[in-house]
This record gives sequence, structure tokens and C-alpha cells, in this order.
Amino acid sequence: MTQLPQEIETFYIIPAIRKELILSLVKLGLTQREAGKRLGITEGAASHYVKQRRGCELKFNRTMKEEIKRSANRILKKEDSMKEINRLVGLCRANRIVCKVHQKHGASKDCRLCFKE
Repeated sequence: MTQLPQEIETFYIIPAIRKELILSLVKLGLTQREAGKRLGITEGAASHYVKQRRGCELKFNRTMKEEIKRSANRILKKEDSMKEINRLVGLCRANRIVCKVHQKHGASKDCRLCFKE
């Protein structure tokens, strides 16, 4: 059975975004614990992202990685991480990244369920 687009976001997109955000926040000087706290996840979950045990199935392109870095800088300056993650998920929708992952996991090539062109 094909997953709903929202399930694709939950199981693949959001974990990949969190992984990239954690890595960016750690590069910006936060500890894993601090980065996890900013994202509302446990230190253990943050560790899984840093050690590439979670959120690794999806590789973002350079443009998306730059957007994630922008979000990490905003989160570092105390911007709401949920707002930033939601913004990034919206970019994944707009750039049809959700559709590409959806097709990889069973949606037909002509599926227009996620977004109409």
C-alpha cells in the first residue's frame, strides 16, 4: 500500500531536515544536547542524527542545504525551530522533494496526489 504524502513527510522528510539542522547547529558551536533542546528532541535522538543513524535516506541538494543552514542560524538566534522546520517542509513540497521520495516508496510516476503541477 502506498503511503500518504504526510507519512512521507513524517518518516523521511522531517528526520532528514532534523539531521541536517543538528549537524549545522553543532558546526555553529552548540553541543548535541543544546542542539537537540533547540529542536525539541532528546539528546539521544540528536546523537542518532549526528552519528548518521537516523534521517539518512534522503540527501538534499545544495539549495536545500543552504536553506537548512539559514534555518540553523535563525534557530541559533532563538527563532522558533518548529516554524523553521515547517518552512523547510514547505520548501520540500514546493520543490517536489516529497513527490520524489513518495515515488521511491510506491507512488506511481504519474501520481498527482501530493501536488498538482
